[in-house]
Amino acid sequence: MSTIKRLTGDEFRIDIARINELLLQQSPNLKKEVTEADVRRVLRDPRFYSFVAVDSERPEDGYLGMASVVFGRTVANKWIGEIHDVVVDSRSRGQGIGKALMQRLIDLAGQLSANWDAKMDLCLTSRPSRIEANALYAKLGFVLTAQAVGEQGTNFYRMKIEPNGARGL
Repeated sequence: MSTIKRLTGDEFRIDIARINELLLQQSPNLKKEVTEADVRRVLRDPRFYSFVAVDSERPEDGYLGMASVVFGRTVANKWIGEIHDVVVDSRSRGQGIGKALMQRLIDLAGQLSANWDAKMDLCLTSRPSRIEANALYAKLGFVLTAQAVGEQGTNFYRMKIEPNGARGL
């Protein structure tokens, strides 16, 4: 069974090798590895949240998956959340880890929307080749609002979150 844990930067050790392995599985053409300093720097941003999944019984196995979201505000006083780096290790897929990570991000967006008493657009992009991920996003209520054209493009998904807990588009 996996547990979803927020990375805060207060951890004695961040498993940077595992983060790089996961990012490479998500984006095989990734040109540069991230450093622990890179991760700690972004974790200091109060509007950036990163979560990892760990095996509750074997935490020494490292991160089974990860997902991040960053929140911002537009000039028109509209809140947005951008989801990034959603990936589950290829050996751990099909166990509900991706769904648990995504649900944690959606729940967080809902909580912040209520705290800020503001509507929010929660969005993400995904390559069409990530078939299971795209199906998961639709199943969770994200709406495909722009579809990729060609091999290099990405799909764009949105979900509107209301302060009262309503979700949709």
